[in-house]
Amino acid sequence: MMNAECNARLGRTTVTDPDLATDAKPVLASEATAILAAQSDGKEQTLERKPRPAATVAAEREEASRQLQALARELEQERRRVEALERDLQAERHRVEALERDREQALQRTAPGTPRASVIIPVHNGFRTIAEALDSVFTQTFDAYEVIVVNDASRDECLEVLESYGPRIRLVSLMENRGQSAARNLGASLAQGEYLAFLDQDDVWYPRKLERQVAILDQHPEVGLVYSDLDEVDEQGHYKTLTVHRSYGMGHPKPSLVNIVIEDLFVLPSTVVCRKRSFEKAGGFDERLIGYEDDDLWIRMWPLCRFAYLPEALVKWRIHRNSSSESLLMERSRQIFYQKLMSHFANDPFMQGVVRKRFYNVYGSRGTQLLRRGEKTRARAHYWMALRNCPYAPLMLCRWLSTFFPYRIVRMTDVAWQRVKSFMPFGQGRKG
Repeated sequence: MMNAECNARLGRTTVTDPDLATDAKPVLASEATAILAAQSDGKEQTLERKPRPAATVAAEREEASRQLQALARELEQERRRVEALERDLQAERHRVEALERDREQALQRTAPGTPRASVIIPVHNGFRTIAEALDSVFTQTFDAYEVIVVNDASRDECLEVLESYGPRIRLVSLMENRGQSAARNLGASLAQGEYLAFLDQDDVWYPRKLERQVAILDQHPEVGLVYSDLDEVDEQGHYKTLTVHRSYGMGHPKPSLVNIVIEDLFVLPSTVVCRKRSFEKAGGFDERLIGYEDDDLWIRMWPLCRFAYLPEALVKWRIHRNSSSESLLMERSRQIFYQKLMSHFANDPFMQGVVRKRFYNVYGSRGTQLLRRGEKTRARAHYWMALRNCPYAPLMLCRWLSTFFPYRIVRMTDVAWQRVKSFMPFGQGRKG
């Protein structure tokens, strides 16, 4: 009795039945054998496993730590980028909503009283872009304006688009195409405002354009013309170059007449607001010119008033693949402009030299463009015009002579000229 109780406390099992005892012994033996075998295997595995060098383990841990840190940095950068994109998206959404509200309000209002500024838009076959140009006028923060649109004998659906604006624009239609200069002059003659603001059919104003420029004219009576920087966009309206003047280092504002004459001024009409009296005193745009009419007018206005410049982009300038600079009309206009300048400075040998330098570069560059396209006859004519302005230019003379040889020789000459230019100081030999 006492033995049974002790066995029970110790967790032992006492078997009183002989048959059961016989069956239990093999079970206990097999379990013991398995336990001993497992212990034996563990000891063997422990003996076979060699300890790894501490330096290797430390290096692996350090490498893993570096990888984890790099991954953490990448995740943090990605999180910040996503947050920045979300902020930009939210800001863009607010901007679009504000512009839409301004547009809806502006399209419902008309300029009160007598207009202070007259917006002049010449149009010729511009139905694809004229609506965007007009809408950019009607969303201006300055509202004391009138809009004069001169339809220069358009043959597309442009007239339907213009008529849809009703009394918000003053529409004048010409029966025959007379060109941008004539259309601008006609619009200026009908203008009631003291300021003239020009806008081409495919360009777009930013909302504060008139406000910013009219304020300068109001505050500075001596200023007769104010212009700004601009952004360049393609035919689809995608940005190509922001703040063109600054991006290309054009050096605005120009300090003197020499700086205006010596190279393309690049003051586009869409960027300009001027006083009507200064425009009329200068004689308006020369209707014979295509492509140089703006430079010609600004040069004539320079002695009459001061120019002011805003170094911010207030206009989107749209570039087309079929640029007028490639046309024969542009070449004819270039020759007329050259003759006008030489006559204008007939009594000033120094300024005539400035004009010759400008057109030496212009004709030389244009000749090279034509030569590389295989148009040797036209290239020869341009090189000859360049030589007329600078007869003692041996490299230009070589260019001109190369147009009489087969195209293979022309290419060899072109390669040689490029090598010569590479050894010249910056700014010399770059055009031609």
